[in-house]
Amino acid sequence: MDPANREAERIRAEYRRRDAAGGPSVSAWLDPVYRVQVQELEWALLAGLEGAGAPLSGARVLEVGCGSGYFLGRLLDYGAAEAAGIDLVEERIAVARERYPRLELVAGDATSLPWPDESFGLVTQFTCLSSVLDPEVRRAIAAEMWRVLAPGGAVVSYDVRSPRWPVRALRRVGSLRGPAGGGTPAQPVPLEELRAWFPGGELSHRSVGVDADVGGLLSRLRLSPRLGARVPALRVHELAVVRKPGG
Repeated sequence: MDPANREAERIRAEYRRRDAAGGPSVSAWLDPVYRVQVQELEWALLAGLEGAGAPLSGARVLEVGCGSGYFLGRLLDYGAAEAAGIDLVEERIAVARERYPRLELVAGDATSLPWPDESFGLVTQFTCLSSVLDPEVRRAIAAEMWRVLAPGGAVVSYDVRSPRWPVRALRRVGSLRGPAGGGTPAQPVPLEELRAWFPGGELSHRSVGVDADVGGLLSRLRLSPRLGARVPALRVHELAVVRKPGG
């Protein structure tokens, strides 16, 4: 089996394991830490696109690793004209089709996107690339994202960054930790990789959100997790917008 297929099978297995371990269906929106993470992301995303001169209104957008379609649905809410997505896990695509019938959805491998060159004005990924542990496969996915992006369009990357020392210190204090999470293995996506993957692009970025453990600690202390999101050293995600030359 070649490296791309081997990595695809590993990722499918990880996400199916996580979905199966999810237990009873409880809305994630009941978790105050999740609410803060998503709301902070959406504010930063809209501000980042505006600042980069990449408006959503009327755009055709693609999400790589779209899961059950939440962010694609939100991009339509923000003003995108058309939205398409691709994900490795067929079950997640089936859920997305049921929830968001307006979306163009494909179950497949993002190392070979089924769209022509320069098909989209905006190409996004939300914690997809960090779930890909093979560096060559990550590079191949990024190359495909750049290929299908039209000149003058933008790539949006929201992903894990290496935790700063306050987060590492708090994580080492076992008494502060909440219940163990069921996340998949993740490899942070540094800005240097983004610059190499999207050559010649104009990159802007900002840290967003709050570490889940720190946010959980604040909640148990009856404080808002949003306090953690106000401290840059406690943020564990990076939102980057890369504008493609031309257009």
